[in-house]
Amino acid sequence: MRRTAIASALLALAGLACGDSSAPELTPGSFIMVLTGDVTRSFSGVTAQFGDGTAPGTDEPTWLVTLEGGPSGVDGGAFLSTGGQPGNGTFDIVWFDVPGDIPGDSFGTLAVVNPDGAAAGFVGAGRSGTITITSSSTTSVTGTFEFEAEGLVLLPGGGTEAGVVLVGGEFDALPAPEPATLVTRLEGMQVGGPPR
Repeated sequence: MRRTAIASALLALAGLACGDSSAPELTPGSFIMVLTGDVTRSFSGVTAQFGDGTAPGTDEPTWLVTLEGGPSGVDGGAFLSTGGQPGNGTFDIVWFDVPGDIPGDSFGTLAVVNPDGAAAGFVGAGRSGTITITSSSTTSVTGTFEFEAEGLVLLPGGGTEAGVVLVGGEFDALPAPEPATLVTRLEGMQVGGPPR
């Protein structure tokens, strides 16, 4: 049921349903993200970047895709791999405490959506799912993703509660101007580990 909701929302958001040409279109450097479950939100973002760097709190080399934008300007997520830039294919999303926990043929992921008016937000990490890289070069990385994330629901009036969301979407990422840009973006996200 949740997968159907994500697919329907992606179609509507991408303007593929009912010929709605006013819906946002995926363009180079952008992304679309849909959350269902304990938080239901959908939005597009205008900053999708990739490159090598190091994840916050570690000196381990990490290849990153960062997605940033949405209503608050800092909503989005990140995909982290310790195996360098991947080629085309489908990769598992795994739970991690530190980037070194991520096997080289898998990805760790984070999702951050801030509260917006009466709509709740969410911050958490993926515990299962997949990311599919549909093209990978030095100038562009495109793909789709669907994963279950566990974390905290950020209540509009303040406060938090444990929650689980299914996150789906697609991206067309461009190279980051420099690795520090990716790390700064990742550090700027309100990332909180889910309760264990």
